[in-house]
Amino acid sequence: MKFEEVLPALRDGARIVNSSLSADRAFIVRQVPAIIPKDVVPKMTSLPNSAKQSMSEGPIEFIDQALVVRWDNSLARYIATSWVPTIHDLFREDWTIA
Repeated sequence: MKFEEVLPALRDGARIVNSSLSADRAFIVRQVPAIIPKDVVPKMTSLPNSAKQSMSEGPIEFIDQALVVRWDNSLARYIATSWVPTIHDLFREDWTIA
């Protein structure tokens, strides 16, 4: 499938893959949009203290983020990092909905 064909499924929460990702046991997923309440921000372990101090005025809203999630055998866990499609990704025709 073309990228534009799997994009609606990605928006709706599906995992998408292509041949290079599936070979690595990896997939792309849209992070669920969320609002993190102001009182939770200081407790977040995913942010450095300097960021939490700067964001103490209100909640954090996470929107429109995509992740590539890969299994790491040496660590025996999944690693998730931000993902932005490359021009090559946009023109691939081997996308599938996982």
